[in-house]
Amino acid sequence: MSNIKLLKSILDFSKPFRKELLLVFLCVFVTSAVEAFTTYLLGDIFNIAQKHSSEMSYLPTAIWLVVFAMITYLFKTVIVMYQQRLEVKKLDVAVANHLNHESISRYFKFSNGQHINEQNYF
Repeated sequence: MSNIKLLKSILDFSKPFRKELLLVFLCVFVTSAVEAFTTYLLGDIFNIAQKHSSEMSYLPTAIWLVVFAMITYLFKTVIVMYQQRLEVKKLDVAVANHLNHESISRYFKFSNGQHINEQNYF
């Protein structure tokens, strides 16, 4: 099976869940961006602490950066909680049920030749 056919079959299978999957990928992207920004803020805090540890004039700036880093980390935590609830409520059971339904319907699908052969035996 080529990569294009595999990608097409995955997209066909995920049609009923495109909105939910898009939201999950969006949440992953936003949390990654917020995590990178928080890491950048923490780097600035450590730079200020190293370079200006004896000067008290940089203390308010460092405190504001710490508070802002904590707020962004809290924002990331809220997004991750929303993502996990969305996955549990909308995707976990629904994807399993859809997979069962698709596999069973393909298993019981007959071709015309099979129907003709079955009718001859009766």
